[in-house]
Amino acid sequence: MKESAHRFWSSLGIGLGVLAGAMDWAIVQNALPAIQRDIGASISSLQWIMNSFGLFMTSLLVTMGRLGDVFGRRRIFNIGLLIFALSCLGAALSTTPFALIVARAFQGIGFAMLMPTSQALLTHAYPENEHGKAMGIWATLAGVGLVFGPVLGGIIVSLLSWNWIFYINIPIALASFVIVRAVVEESRNEEHPPHLDIKGIAIFILALGSLIFAIIEAPLWGWSSPTILSCFGAAVVLFVIYYFVEKKTDLPLIQFSFFKNRQFTAGALTIFCGCFMFWTTFFLMPLYLQNFRNETPW
Repeated sequence: MKESAHRFWSSLGIGLGVLAGAMDWAIVQNALPAIQRDIGASISSLQWIMNSFGLFMTSLLVTMGRLGDVFGRRRIFNIGLLIFALSCLGAALSTTPFALIVARAFQGIGFAMLMPTSQALLTHAYPENEHGKAMGIWATLAGVGLVFGPVLGGIIVSLLSWNWIFYINIPIALASFVIVRAVVEESRNEEHPPHLDIKGIAIFILALGSLIFAIIEAPLWGWSSPTILSCFGAAVVLFVIYYFVEKKTDLPLIQFSFFKNRQFTAGALTIFCGCFMFWTTFFLMPLYLQNFRNETPW
């Protein structure tokens, strides 16, 4: 195969996986009212349907990247595609909020395997002087998925049912799997010894999970209830433990020393505030427009 053809098929195969994952992250919003009506999901359940994906995806990103460095990026990418496709099927077939929450969590795990390995595989497929082009392709496809996901979700819910927002990603993920397996070369990081911060990951997931549980369930349980206060307290303690554990780790998930730089800290806070407003609007607007204004998803 010619080098130009190899790059094209590599970009297509890897890009389809990135597109499917990014689209799945954003496609659920316009389907929330339909999901609420069909499976009897409460507001807190809808929040978990949204947050379970992001919780596992963000917590495991760095780890999955390191697993790719050790065991092979193509291998981890393809395993992620299979997990993602199977969890999409599970989400589409879900008849209870709990089942959908679990399926979304596995979608997040699958996407966490796709994100870092896809970037590494793309840059490996291009010469060093074209790495910027490779990252441009990656960012474009991820952006297209995030932008058009809600639009496509609204169209699908209007014409078919909410289940199809998950079915649609299965053939895309499988096509990506076939192309990547056939065309993309395996790559590893041979320069640095493997290091997996399992302890830090576990503490971070527990801390973030406790905090998210307390915030989501507080309106139902009461902000002063012992359960909610215990979860807030556990989150604080776990985050403190996480800080000291990561300080002793050679390759921590979060480099806390970066926060000594005021520009970095200001940028991080700005991104946090922007994401907070963005995802809050993403969650609330479909429910408001469809449930109270009687607007259609599309």
